[in-house]
Amino acid sequence: MADRKDGVATAPAFHRFLFEANPQPMWVFDPLTLAILDANASAAAHSGYPRDALLRMRMTDLLAPGEEEAVREAVARTLRDAPAGRMTDVGTHRHRRQNGRPADVEMSWGVVRSEGNATILALGHDVTERNFAEQALWASEAQMRAILENALDAIVLIDARGFVLSWNPRAEAVFGWPRAEAVGRRMSELIVPPRYREAHDRGISRYLQTGEGPILNRPVELSALRRDGSEFPVALRVTALRDSDRVVFCAFVEDISERKRHEEAVIASERRYRALFEGNPLPILLYEPDTLRILAVNAAAVRHYGYSEWEFRDRSLPDLWTIEDADGRAEGERGTRHLSKGGRVFDVEVTAQAIEYAGRPARIAVVQDVTERKQAQDRVARAERLLSAAQRITHIGSWQWEVGADQVTWSDELYRIYGLAPQETPMTYPGFLARVHPDDVEAVQARVSEAIADGRAFDFDERIVRPDGSVRTLRSRGEPLVDAGGRVTGLIGTCLDVTERRQEEERQRQAEERFEKAFRSSPAATAILTLAEGRFVDVNDAFLRLTGRKRDDVIGHTSVELGVFDAETRARLVQVLEREGMVRGRPLTFNDGEKDRAILFSAQLIELAGQRCVLAQSDEVLR
Repeated sequence: MADRKDGVATAPAFHRFLFEANPQPMWVFDPLTLAILDANASAAAHSGYPRDALLRMRMTDLLAPGEEEAVREAVARTLRDAPAGRMTDVGTHRHRRQNGRPADVEMSWGVVRSEGNATILALGHDVTERNFAEQALWASEAQMRAILENALDAIVLIDARGFVLSWNPRAEAVFGWPRAEAVGRRMSELIVPPRYREAHDRGISRYLQTGEGPILNRPVELSALRRDGSEFPVALRVTALRDSDRVVFCAFVEDISERKRHEEAVIASERRYRALFEGNPLPILLYEPDTLRILAVNAAAVRHYGYSEWEFRDRSLPDLWTIEDADGRAEGERGTRHLSKGGRVFDVEVTAQAIEYAGRPARIAVVQDVTERKQAQDRVARAERLLSAAQRITHIGSWQWEVGADQVTWSDELYRIYGLAPQETPMTYPGFLARVHPDDVEAVQARVSEAIADGRAFDFDERIVRPDGSVRTLRSRGEPLVDAGGRVTGLIGTCLDVTERRQEEERQRQAEERFEKAFRSSPAATAILTLAEGRFVDVNDAFLRLTGRKRDDVIGHTSVELGVFDAETRARLVQVLEREGMVRGRPLTFNDGEKDRAILFSAQLIELAGQRCVLAQSDEVLR
């Protein structure tokens, strides 16, 4: 009996010990007035208020604005529904500490009744850091999803067995496989041509055994397979991502079909220009405008002047002038009389024009010897090399903008694209606009405003100005971030530097314009014909003047049909072209519809739009 009395006597002390020693905040408060009747040390530490101060406060004094009504409803519900002596979960409420910082607290409380009175015992669990971590994880995952969804490259993740784990929208567009059908299948079966699949599997096995792979972490170009079975060229970069227990391979794939077609067009264009330069029957001189030093000459100049190509490199234009023409460069360019290596003096007409050669200003001169001819037949004003294609692998930068807080987050790559050291400058929306080209600021603001107002994705080009003054062109893509109520809270997206691509397109357009101008304006009768049939593809005005025909009467017809050459003459010319690749200064007779005319005929084999053609030039012989 004495033991039982001792146990009863010590129970309140034991309960008090549990209350005081509990590491979680605990309060006892009046359910009607919400006045705090008791609080343990953890509650004081959590709120930042001394315990004696807490005993002069109400529970509502600890709440953040807007929380009081929810707490009063929870108290009423607890008094009405909760069984006595049991703790009930009443949800998460936001508290405000003494220093003003908020805290998310999961609350549980129960009703304690004694002698007709009721009090509430409340237990709190601080989940602020857990909620913050969950929000940060969600933001990180959202950013990664945005990068994958908006990437301009196809991005494919595969596991160590070669099975597809992730397949972004660009991969769907490039390869033709929907994400639902691609994920879970072997990548080699989807996009690797059959002849490469064994090597692909060996490469994965080699990495798993040695940690090395033949194509890892370096750009390569190879063929890929579409769903319809067609092959196309791609630029590929593969990175291995390893954590504690597995390996994932991330493949970035760019469809370079268009770039390859463009490169082939550039090569074909360069061949045409080179054919015009080397195959021209008239001498062509390329020289510096200031010093008049000769930079390059064609074969006709070597033959006409008697100097070898290397001897020309040691000379300037005045070395070719006679004494009476050596006083002025203008006279030398227009020309009256020139001098060969052997001392032969001949009358000339010179046409010159400014170009860019090897990245520097130059001039090109076409020389016509009018001593033996009645008029000049050729003026080809171009012999330049086009720059090679823009950089093969593009770099993608990502960004996120929280509109309300005007907080902008850039990836390290985006800082580099803008010419800045990664994370060197905190970014804001006005700071971003300050780096946009002044002529593009208004358009960029309008597109951003539309995205925020309408909640739609966007895709546009913009120019930026780097700190060193250089201007770059970016392709920007992104989409709005919306809350549960459908309100746009921010934007997230990617940027791709397309400067070199745009510049290359412009250079190609200018080169085509220059070629067209040289072809059309050349004084030499110039034509392009198919090799197989001798059918006219194009002719210049000088050709029409020489033959006395109209363009519509020539294009699409063969030289034999028009009576320009007979079948036997054309067959002999084709044999020479097939054997030697060119014909130079061959005397021929052709009929212009009224009479036979003597000409010097030159021709060069070229390739045009994948077809073997002949670039032919004719020069009428004086009788």
